[in-house]
Amino acid sequence: MTAHLKIVIIILAGICINFCQAQILDAGDMIQLQLSEGTQLVVAKKVSGWDDTEQVYYYLPVNIQFSRTKNNDPEFSFLTYKEGTEITGGILHFLIKWGLNPTQLKEADSLLKIEKGEDIRFMGAAMPEIETLQQEIKIEGNSTIAEILNNSKSTIGKTANLPNTKMAASFQLNKEDAIKFQQILSNNSSELEDVYLVLYFQLKYKEPGIPGISKTNYKLEQNLKNLLNQ
Repeated sequence: MTAHLKIVIIILAGICINFCQAQILDAGDMIQLQLSEGTQLVVAKKVSGWDDTEQVYYYLPVNIQFSRTKNNDPEFSFLTYKEGTEITGGILHFLIKWGLNPTQLKEADSLLKIEKGEDIRFMGAAMPEIETLQQEIKIEGNSTIAEILNNSKSTIGKTANLPNTKMAASFQLNKEDAIKFQQILSNNSSELEDVYLVLYFQLKYKEPGIPGISKTNYKLEQNLKNLLNQ
């Protein structure tokens, strides 16, 4: 490796470290926006150590959704095993992500400029930190489905701190649970409303008039029925 190449790699690594650190957000300059398709998001100004007047804004994590194939099909599959016509078990697999798509980002930028002026810069998603004790996708709720999924977890992906990054989860269901899950899916049952896919983050804030930086827990969730009916 040449000395020139080493220098370039070191410079790029330094840029990445600075860019990839969680932003410090101004708790005194936050605004809620609603997009035309219904998504509600919170946008916060970045606190800058070099230029406190810098008009740079980021949106807080929002919009858990199933990722989609090139054909725009949700990446969610449930397959049952059978012996003859009798269900003997099942496997569930899905991929989720969070964040805004390009159309939503463009609309959010326009709405923010209306509120804060044309000189602001909308930089996309804030980069949260991941809670140390809750690094994986969580299944929460009091429904039968939540219990089934938590008892049949096979592979559960870690929470992503970058938007539009796929996170995977797989489940192996026994005979009884597979039959129950198939019935609930087929009926689009209201039980699906009480099972949530949840991501836990931490965000860094600067409180007006208070010295130092604080970390705040941030929970992002969506119920399974909304996800399946998007």
